[in-house]
Parts: sequence; C-alpha cells; structure tokens
Amino acid sequence: MSNYSSSKLLEAKKNEVSFTRHSEKRMSRRNINKEEIELCLKYGRIFYKTGIRFHVLLRKNIIKYNLDNRLEGICVLISNENSIITVYKNKEISRKIKSLEKKEKTR
Repeated sequence: MSNYSSSKLLEAKKNEVSFTRHSEKRMSRRNINKEEIELCLKYGRIFYKTGIRFHVLLRKNIIKYNLDNRLEGICVLISNENSIITVYKNKEISRKIKSLEKKEKTR
C-alpha cells in the first residue's frame, strides 16, 4: 500500500463518527435527522471545549453554503473517540460562542 493510500485511509477513519444510544434518542426526540447531522459536521463551525468537539451551524454558515434556514443552531457534540455524544438545536448559540471566545481571549 502506498503512502498516499494509507494517509487517505487514516483520514477516512478520522472522519467517521459513531452514534451513541443517547445521541440517537436525542435526535429522535428533537426531530434532528442524520442528514442534518452530516450537514452540520460538513459545514458547521468547530469549537473545542473541555475535551469535546462542538460542530455548530451558525447563521453565516447557512448563508455561505446556501443551506435551509431551519438548520440554524444545530449543535453536535463529539467525544475524543469520535462518538456523537448528543445533538441539540439552539438558535441563540452564536451569542454563547461569542462569550466563550471573549473568555478565552482574556485568559
């Protein structure tokens, strides 16, 4: 196997995520489907906090990639093991993110 192939394989592995039972329950209860999760992972902004990766679809992502407005505020939390911990929707998330960024800058 060439270096190119093995690096591609590693990249594909890195991008694979699994769903926990909890995340599947939350998706069902909150009416968020796997296609919407994929869009969030592909186009959303990424933040790291307390060892967790947050993928968030902000208003500017919606506009930039011409996505459905109903996707605004979808948040996907992913563990270090690439498992989706939970998903939720919060249109006010951009305010919270801005306050987190301000706190980070002052440290």
